[in-house]
Amino acid sequence: MSPTKLLIGQVLMVFAIMALGVWAATQWAAAMLGYQPELGPAWFEVRGLPVYRPWALFPWWSTIVFAGAIMWSPAVRCWRAQDGRTAPAGGPDRSRRRRKA
Repeated sequence: MSPTKLLIGQVLMVFAIMALGVWAATQWAAAMLGYQPELGPAWFEVRGLPVYRPWALFPWWSTIVFAGAIMWSPAVRCWRAQDGRTAPAGGPDRSRRRRKA
């Protein structure tokens, strides 16, 4: 077997493993989300369980991350507001105040 054929076979195996991993992650995410109708239509069903397209994970993930960022941002702002410390001002005046004190 030539080295080129061996390399192409290895590349195809890596792509197949990646595709199976993404598909498994999609099915796991769908199971954790309870196969809700909001996930969209299933590709097909096996023994009553919906099977989703492997790439369906990416829109779900971006929606969850976006919603999490929207909910987390005000919480972080409130937490930082209660901290009580002020942000140090930059510039040359700051160094003069340190020397005098």
